[in-house]
Amino acid sequence: MDLNGRVVALNSATIPYAEGIGFAVPINAALDVARQIVEHGRAQRPWLGVVGYDVDRRVAHYYGLPVTQGVFLVEVPEGGPAAAAGLQVGDVLTSVDGRPVAEVSDLVEAMHGKKIGEAVEVGFERQGAHKVRVALGMRPF
Repeated sequence: MDLNGRVVALNSATIPYAEGIGFAVPINAALDVARQIVEHGRAQRPWLGVVGYDVDRRVAHYYGLPVTQGVFLVEVPEGGPAAAAGLQVGDVLTSVDGRPVAEVSDLVEAMHGKKIGEAVEVGFERQGAHKVRVALGMRPF
């Protein structure tokens, strides 16, 4: 709560042996999730439809990749948004909407604020640099 008694966040985890260190979800995010649960029965999140891991020099050398940063795709679920746009296992994602993607955390950050159905431009390496538009789907559970 703030000094005026307004709720600003909800505790999500605390570490009791660490001098009261805790983590909280901002109230606007919590209210958005609550609204989605009431309307749809669950929280809905946008989904690109890829599983990958960070590319570094070692991974690039092992797979013979032309880049040393990005997200190496190890799974592109059939029927998902990325597969529908033509992305494949072995591609390396390098950007989303013009923002560089050096590692998985950059990809996750690029998805923040995106909406289901929104199209994003994905840059990737597959025997040269390419770009494709991907319409985000709803993340399955």
